[in-house]
Amino acid sequence: MHHQDAPETSTAQNSKKLDRIMFLLEGSGEDTPGLVQTVAELREAMFGVQGRNGLTQKVDVMWRIYIWLLCTLSGAAGFLLKAFVDILQKHP
Repeated sequence: MHHQDAPETSTAQNSKKLDRIMFLLEGSGEDTPGLVQTVAELREAMFGVQGRNGLTQKVDVMWRIYIWLLCTLSGAAGFLLKAFVDILQKHP
């Protein structure tokens, strides 16, 4: 008799587990968003939506600006240092 109860209990437990998984995936409205909604929101934030830049593109643009500034300032510093050295060599 114990063996006959086991499949029903197992089925009920599996049903509860499946309900819990579905709840985690779908959520229950805005108060507790599900995994699907959370992933969609993170995806929009990271990669943007409808022509707006996401965080990935913004970081890429900031990195390019940083590299451009670094190269420009480095070139300007080299130019000024060379001019200063030339002046020192001409007027010891």
